[in-house]
Amino acid sequence: MFGVIEDVRIEALATSLSKNRVPVEERVGDLIKPKRLARVIAGTGVEKLSIVQPGISASDLCVASAERIFDEGIVKREDIGAVFFVTQRPDYPLPATSYSIQDRLSLGTDVLAFDVNCSCPGFVYGIYIAASMLSNLGKKVLLCCGDVTSNPDITNPKDTSFLTIMGDAASVAILGRTPENCKKKIYYNIDSYGDRFKKLYEPRGAARERKRTTADGEMILEPENYSMMDGMAITDFTLKEVPDNITALLKYVDLSKDAMDIALVHQANGLIVNSLAEKLGMSSEVMPFKCANIGNTDMASIPTAMTELKKDGADYTKYHTALLSGFGAGLSVASMIMDLSDINILPTNEI
Repeated sequence: MFGVIEDVRIEALATSLSKNRVPVEERVGDLIKPKRLARVIAGTGVEKLSIVQPGISASDLCVASAERIFDEGIVKREDIGAVFFVTQRPDYPLPATSYSIQDRLSLGTDVLAFDVNCSCPGFVYGIYIAASMLSNLGKKVLLCCGDVTSNPDITNPKDTSFLTIMGDAASVAILGRTPENCKKKIYYNIDSYGDRFKKLYEPRGAARERKRTTADGEMILEPENYSMMDGMAITDFTLKEVPDNITALLKYVDLSKDAMDIALVHQANGLIVNSLAEKLGMSSEVMPFKCANIGNTDMASIPTAMTELKKDGADYTKYHTALLSGFGAGLSVASMIMDLSDINILPTNEI
C-alpha cells in the first residue's frame, strides 16, 4: 500500500530504557555452552540487554520520555490533542493504558486516548495513524510505543532465541503540522502478510486460549504459553519481503538508495541489519545497528536507534532524506521516507 502524507512532521522524540544492562551470558545462564554463546553474540551483535527492574512497565518509560520533552519546553502539554500507545503489553486488560498515560502526564480532558496492538512495525504504523488524525484534530499527537519483554511471564526462560536479543525500552514522539513556509511529504509503503501470522505469535493468553498454570497459579513452562517464532521463516521474510518493500518504495518516490542520508530499520539484531544493508547496497554508516548494548526493543527499536544516534553526536540537520522501516509479527513490513532535518531529538535516557 503506497501513499503520501503531506505537511506532517515529527517535532520531538525521546526514548527511555534501563540503566541496568545485563550481559547476554548472564541472561541465558547455563542454557548455552560458552563457545556456542560466543558465536551467537558475534552473530547477533548484541552483547548487553536493557532489562528494567521488576514492577516497571513500558508506560512508565513512556511517561519518563514525555516528561523530558515537556520539561525542555519543546512542546506544551496543552498542545496535545491525542495520545495513543502502540504496545503488545498494556498495563491492564481494561482500560487502554493511554488513559493512564494521559492522567499521569496531566494532559487535558479534551484528549483522544486509545491503544494499538502492534509489534516491530509499530513505530512506522504509529506515524501513519498520527498523521491521519492530524488532518482534523487541530492539535498535536503524542505517539507512545514500547514493550517490556523481560518479564518471565512473557519471555520463556528456556527460549534462548529470545533471551539473547530482547531488551526493554519505550519511546514517545510528538507529531504536528508543518509550518506554512516549510511544506513536507512523507512517502510510505505498508504490506501485511496475515497468512503467515503463526510464524511469530503467542498462542495463549487472550480470547482463543488461556495460558496454562499450575493449581497455585504458577505459569507452566510450555512453549505455547510464550511467544513462539519460526526463525527460518522470519529470516526468509526479512531478507525477501522487507528489501522488496523498501525497493518498491524507492521506485515509487523515484529515488535511488544513494539518496538516503540515513536508513533506520528495525533493530532486530546486528546480523539482520547488516544483511539488509548488504541486500539493499547500503553502507553500515547509512544503515547502522545501534542497539548492541540494548537489544531488540520491538516497536521502540527504530526510535531507540534514533536517540542513540543523537547521543553519539549525529547531526540531524543533515538528514533530509531518511528511511524508516519496521518489520515483524503480523507478518508485516512498514516503510517510510521522510525529512528529519528539523526534528528535536533528545539523547537516550536511562532510568
